[in-house]
Amino acid sequence: MSTLVIVRFLVADMSAAKKTLADNAALLEEIGTEAKKSGARHHRFAEGIGELVAIDEWDSVEAFQNFFDDNPKIATVTKKAGAQMPPSLEFLAGVEAAGTF
Repeated sequence: MSTLVIVRFLVADMSAAKKTLADNAALLEEIGTEAKKSGARHHRFAEGIGELVAIDEWDSVEAFQNFFDDNPKIATVTKKAGAQMPPSLEFLAGVEAAGTF
């Protein structure tokens, strides 16, 4: 069963954070390619009130943590985006059920 990961980065300026994501598209694509090789199944950014949220699905908590911890590329883009570190992490177990897509 997969693990859902919610990563919450506090940001003071959401417009600047979103511009940073757009300006660093190639780096984000590179990180995504490496994440897939490390066990990531899905990844998406979302905007909350004062926070940039990554919503991921990974093979396991361990796969996510091994990839995320001390990853210099992630640290680079989050710093550029003005995200406060460390982020808040939430791990949820996926549940197989009819109607899931």
